[in-house]
Amino acid sequence: MEYPNYQHLTYFYWVAKEGSISKASRVLCLSQSTISAQLRTLENQLGIKLFDKKGRGLAMTEEAKVVFSYAEELFKLGQELLSTTKSKKQKGLMNFKVGFDHSLHKMTGYRLLAPLFHHDNIKVICYEDSCEKLVLKLLSHDLEIIITNSPVQPQMQIKVFNYLLGESPLAIFGHLTLLKNKKMKYPENLNGAPFLLPTNNTYLRRALEEWFLSRKIFPVVRAEIEDSSLIKTFAREGIGFMAAPLWAKKELKKSYGLAHVGNLTGLKEQYYLISVQRKINNPIVAHLVEEHRNQSDNKNL
Repeated sequence: MEYPNYQHLTYFYWVAKEGSISKASRVLCLSQSTISAQLRTLENQLGIKLFDKKGRGLAMTEEAKVVFSYAEELFKLGQELLSTTKSKKQKGLMNFKVGFDHSLHKMTGYRLLAPLFHHDNIKVICYEDSCEKLVLKLLSHDLEIIITNSPVQPQMQIKVFNYLLGESPLAIFGHLTLLKNKKMKYPENLNGAPFLLPTNNTYLRRALEEWFLSRKIFPVVRAEIEDSSLIKTFAREGIGFMAAPLWAKKELKKSYGLAHVGNLTGLKEQYYLISVQRKINNPIVAHLVEEHRNQSDNKNL
């Protein structure tokens, strides 16, 4: 059985990443002639052309882009192997970088990551952004996983995988001042009521619009807000009603003075872990997924 030369793949990876042999030679501390020779050897082994000239640099061929994606995955696995073995020997904490979709409620994020804190050797580093931007960071290995409330749709050249962690029924919440203004005959009296909605690029926005439309309810949208914490802040000031997971009922009442108005019958928010691994071999990620699978058969938070 023939195996690729990983040293040759390393040289190829850095030339592709830097865009030229001269830049790669500085990173690798090797001569340009050495790298050129190794690239020719790799091309002969694979039977393809890896680069075309582009200005003063080099551009990967279509075949090389496939090789690059495999090389990235191989190096990622190598880094995971080193991290896993070293973490058992080192007293220091192992960094575990997580990306949070900023439309996700913050307490939901904590609940989903809570099993990680059972391990004393892990330091969780959290980043927040749109799911689209987080996916780019995941693909460049700047993140271990993404936590979001909608699966990443399959697209060409985006090799990520969705793992369902849990779900929660959704409900409507509002400040007491809004509830005093009218006797709520739920859900009909939401028609014409002030409402705070997430932005168009979120699952919750699409689900709410479909739910309202099916019941011929047309709320007055007072604000469209991308960040879940900001929506709760606006709702606390009585600007409008909002939707949130039902399990957050106590937190919303205690921290924001929001009352539970009624459930969004038939609507649930699902929570996903996004990984670049088709078969999870990172022990931390595997443990996180397994913990949530064991919590309950129906995966309710």
